[in-house]
Amino acid sequence: MNPLLLRFSDRTMQGRHFHLTTVEWARNRLPGYHTHDYHEVFWLTRGACEHAINGRSEVLEEGSVVLMRPADAHQLKPAGGRFQFTNLSIAPTSFERLKKLYPEVVARLYRKSGQPLSLRLSRAELEELNGEARTLAGLPHGRFALERAVMNIWHRFLSQRVAHDSVANMPEWLQAALLKVQEPEYFSLGAKGFVSAAGRSHEHVTRACRQHLGKTPTQLVNEARMRRAAHSLRMTSLSVLEIALDCGFENPAQFHRLFRAAFRTTPGRYRRE
Repeated sequence: MNPLLLRFSDRTMQGRHFHLTTVEWARNRLPGYHTHDYHEVFWLTRGACEHAINGRSEVLEEGSVVLMRPADAHQLKPAGGRFQFTNLSIAPTSFERLKKLYPEVVARLYRKSGQPLSLRLSRAELEELNGEARTLAGLPHGRFALERAVMNIWHRFLSQRVAHDSVANMPEWLQAALLKVQEPEYFSLGAKGFVSAAGRSHEHVTRACRQHLGKTPTQLVNEARMRRAAHSLRMTSLSVLEIALDCGFENPAQFHRLFRAAFRTTPGRYRRE
């Protein structure tokens, strides 16, 4: 079956730089198996779906984000219920500008072979991304607004090490644990929470983390805590002490030390800046 080719020139009702839309499967007609002449990013905002992609099939769940390349052939289908996703189509000229500005990032995130890169966000990260999409939709349609939104999405991929070569061989249980540990119910317990999320012995989990990520469970938990802390400093009015406690730190001095090591500044200065 030859895939349908979708052209950006047919999607310029919003403007010439990008097209942003949220689609609910039950209410919108989705295209069949197709490719594009442009790059796009889409993410599941609700439910789950089957993603037929380049001759394979996978299930995407709420929070899944995919970086689609023009030649990727795909189709979204229901997987037992309703689902909703947001799609950001990037004009070819706009993507070429980004490619010239950030060639190393584009080369790392948009590989010439294999499946497109994807990741799954935590609930807090998904809420933040949806907020960024709403902001983009409300701004004047321009290149600056698009580039800021795209770079925020790219940063998520780079910061979560999805582009690291070892991810392709990472066990599914470890990938699932890395997602779970982004939530307070797990990272507040420290390394024990990571081991609990993995469902393996502490020794097994430690060996796998070192092999695939070059880090210990404690380091991965602290990274999740710091991401949560940074998000709370940006998006809430909680005090620094409240944020430290929310991230599972009973000792504020330890929180400040780890935050400074991660972001090269103090929590208070991070918030002000």
